[in-house]
Amino acid sequence: MAEPDTAALQASVLHIKAHLSGYGLACFGSFTIERDEITDAAPAGLADRTALLFGNAGGAMWQHFSVSPEHGDGKPDPMNRWTSRVAGEALAVGEGQDMECLYPFGAPVWPFQRWAKRAMGLKSSPLGLLIHPKYGLWFALRAAIVLPSGGQLEDGSRQVAPHRCDGCSEKPCLSACPVGAYSGAGFNAAACRSHLASQNEPDCMMLGCAARNACPVGAEWRYSQAQLQFHMTAFNR
Repeated sequence: MAEPDTAALQASVLHIKAHLSGYGLACFGSFTIERDEITDAAPAGLADRTALLFGNAGGAMWQHFSVSPEHGDGKPDPMNRWTSRVAGEALAVGEGQDMECLYPFGAPVWPFQRWAKRAMGLKSSPLGLLIHPKYGLWFALRAAIVLPSGGQLEDGSRQVAPHRCDGCSEKPCLSACPVGAYSGAGFNAAACRSHLASQNEPDCMMLGCAARNACPVGAEWRYSQAQLQFHMTAFNR
C-alpha cells in the first residue's frame, strides 16, 4: 500500500480537528499504537500507526452535548453514542479514508490513560486520575483517530510540563472525601457508591466529587453543576 500524500493527509486532519472543535472537542496530541496494545478483537493493521487523541476540557463540550438528541432520548450511554456520532461525522467531513476511530468505551478496551501519558507527558494525581498542567482534573479523553498506515504529521502539541502534584504539599484531594474513599491504597469504590446512595448525601451528587473539587489546579475549568451531576449519576448507576 502506497504511503498517503502528506499534504492531503494534513488537509484532512485539519478538517477533522475543525469539525470536532465545533463540538468542544480538542486534539490533545499524537502517539503511536504499540504492538502489545493490540488485541484479537481489534481491527487489523493498527500496530505502529500514528493516532490523534481527542477529548474535552472545561464546559465547551457540554454546551453541545446537553442539547443533542442523544442527551434527551432517554436511551443508555448518551455521551458514548454522541461521541461515536460526531467522531464518525468528522471522518466523513475530513474524507478520512483508511482512518479508524477508537473509543475509551465498548470493546476492545483501549489503554487511553497510557496513550495520554505518551501524547501529553501526563502523570497520575493522588486520586488516580491523570492531571493536566492547565486543565487540572477537568478534562476527559473521548476518542482516538488512527491515521492511515505510513501517515505522519508534524505535531507540536506534545509538551512535557512539570507534574503539578509534585509541588502540592497539602494534597487536599486526599482529605476532602467525606468517607475517606481515597488513600494510599487506592480508591474504595464501594465506600464511595454506598455514600452516594445514602439519603443523607446530597452534596457529592449535586456538586460533584468533593475530592476532585478540592484540587486547586485548573479550577477555572471546573465543570458546571449540570455536567457534574450527569457524570456522578452515570458513575453511580
